[in-house]
Amino acid sequence: MPYANNGDVNIYYEVEGEGPPLMMLHGFQGSTSDFREAGYVDALIDDYQLILIDQCGHGKSDKPHEPDFYTVDQMNNDLIAVLDNLQIPKSNLMGYSGGGVWCQTLAQSAEERVNSLVLIDTGPKAYLSKDMVMMIRQVFEGGFEAYAAMIERTNPPSEEFKARMLTNDLEALAAILNSPMGDADITDNLPNMRMPFLVLIGENDVAFPPQVVRELYSGVSDMTFIVLPGLDHGSAFFRSDIMLPHIKEFLSRVNS
Repeated sequence: MPYANNGDVNIYYEVEGEGPPLMMLHGFQGSTSDFREAGYVDALIDDYQLILIDQCGHGKSDKPHEPDFYTVDQMNNDLIAVLDNLQIPKSNLMGYSGGGVWCQTLAQSAEERVNSLVLIDTGPKAYLSKDMVMMIRQVFEGGFEAYAAMIERTNPPSEEFKARMLTNDLEALAAILNSPMGDADITDNLPNMRMPFLVLIGENDVAFPPQVVRELYSGVSDMTFIVLPGLDHGSAFFRSDIMLPHIKEFLSRVNS
């Protein structure tokens, strides 16, 4: 299995297809399998070289239990290590939720490595309230039964997705929540970022409310911002039938 090494951390990745590179980053508690299940891989594989990454703390990548492994610099270097392994100088980035935040921190710190950004239900900074973060921390501290109960309450989109979530390392997830990565905020630097942005966000997303996020992105010079009626933070990602026409049109433009 392919791994890239960033210091003491091994990052798992998969490569599919041929064409302009497109790195795909799942959300918090997710994995590379999310993009497969939701239909993005099958839809894009004929036109792009897809680079699917299990981010640190998730999937088949290493899962350290110390917050210092989840700093902005560390996470950026994880992604750069994968690009370097594949000898890819520059890639399009596509990220959902927390994965979208990580796409943007990489674009801020290594703009020369990023061709464009496709951002699904995310923003330039985390928007969860401190009370929400504290509640999630308490669930992780409550152990597997508390975590399983939370998953049931959030109504996962499929049995497969639920099964993947139940394999998560709760100590690693808690370390991510307790890390500086949770305070990542690139809003002030957005006017300096010249790559094209596509932002797709559900109308009813409470983690990244579209009216708030649109204002945060007001400084971006090349921005396509689309609000998807009737969808929330969890459901929007799995409606690839709605997402993909916008994504394909955008990627075709920026890679022509």
